[in-house]
Formats: sequence, C-alpha cells, structure tokens
Amino acid sequence: MSRQKPIASDVERKRARRRKRYVRRQSWFEKAQEAPQNFVLDWWENFEALDWDKIQR
Repeated sequence: MSRQKPIASDVERKRARRRKRYVRRQSWFEKAQEAPQNFVLDWWENFEALDWDKIQR
C-alpha cells in the first residue's frame, strides 16, 4: 500500500491554518505587551488610595 500524494487544496488548507495560528499567537502576544505589567499591584495601590473615612460615613 503506497501513501496517497496529498491533494494541492489540502496542502493549501494546512498552510492557511498554520498561518492563521501564527497570526493569532502574534496578536495575543501584542495584547500582553500592551497590558500594564503589574495590574494587581496597580489595583491594590488604587484600593489603598481610596478615602476610607468618607466611604465609612
């Protein structure tokens, strides 16, 4: 039994899928770069900076 040669359209489909995956990973990476490095720390600082005396009244 000899292996069938892949049809050109199948090859193209695989290539397109691979390209899509790469683009998706790229955009996720860029999003991660844009995000603040320490968003938990920023949130905590904002939380502590609130005027608690006014809030408790």
